[in-house]
Amino acid sequence: MAVMWSDAMAHAILNAIVRQVAFPLPAACYAGLCTTAAEPIGTGLGSAVEAAFTGYARPQLTTTIMAAPSGRQIVSSGGAISFGTPTNAAEVPYPTLRWITLWSAVTGGTYLGYGQLTTDVPPQLNQALTISTSNLVIRQT
Repeated sequence: MAVMWSDAMAHAILNAIVRQVAFPLPAACYAGLCTTAAEPIGTGLGSAVEAAFTGYARPQLTTTIMAAPSGRQIVSSGGAISFGTPTNAAEVPYPTLRWITLWSAVTGGTYLGYGQLTTDVPPQLNQALTISTSNLVIRQT
């Protein structure tokens, strides 16, 4: 996915490069999944809807999961990335997930950016929701 940074992240990058303002690195980076497009606004997702099924959780993207950047991109290389397992039959049917988002925390946190998944993900009851090794590519365009 090509990442579109949130306004806050884009401003921080530009300030760091052009104005030599200290870059406020997040302490961690977590991936989230959304049903609708996320707008790159500083205050969060705008009208986008993050997954909220019982069992859903944002995984942390760590150096164990993500390889070092190369060729303007970073690729998952340390095993599957798990977003949890939908476990509540009362929530079926689950909305199809089409977007991935980046956050500074496992819940809440600062919205960092987003990109569209290459394939829609229809969550299924009692089936783990994962992105396989090498299938999460974050590309800076």
